[in-house]
Amino acid sequence: MNFNDVSDYLMTVENPDAERGVRVHRLIFDLLKHPTAAQSAAEFGRSFQEFERATIERSGDVETVRFRALEDLSRLRQAVSAGAEG
Repeated sequence: MNFNDVSDYLMTVENPDAERGVRVHRLIFDLLKHPTAAQSAAEFGRSFQEFERATIERSGDVETVRFRALEDLSRLRQAVSAGAEG
């Protein structure tokens, strides 16, 4: 999964007005549903960080974006780990 995939998923496929947590939850669900996506977790993590940097540039609210990014990445890592074990 590359930066464009992440960006398209979070900003286009999902309703851009929806709560961020809903979008992240849906992404976690899809990662668990498709083990091949979970196998590239490291690449996804890097792409997600790029997405967060772009979000910071757009919003200017660095602290909130960073806090949410840490929460999101933690949830994604847990989901990917659970998927790999299952």
